[in-house]
Amino acid sequence: MLNYAIRRLFFLLPMLLGVSIVIFLVLHFIPGDPARLAAGPDATDADVEQIRHNYGLDKPLGIV
Repeated sequence: MLNYAIRRLFFLLPMLLGVSIVIFLVLHFIPGDPARLAAGPDATDADVEQIRHNYGLDKPLGIV
């Protein structure tokens, strides 16, 4: 039973890393402006800019 749990934990970490990378890439490469999509069609430019600032979309991606 302990071997089974260790094996499952061993495969959990690469799986979480892979899923995280896939989700990041999908969200990053969706066409369109995420702030504009979140604000809706009736939003002003100021509203969209505020959403960008609130979610940090106005900052570059950090690559470590």
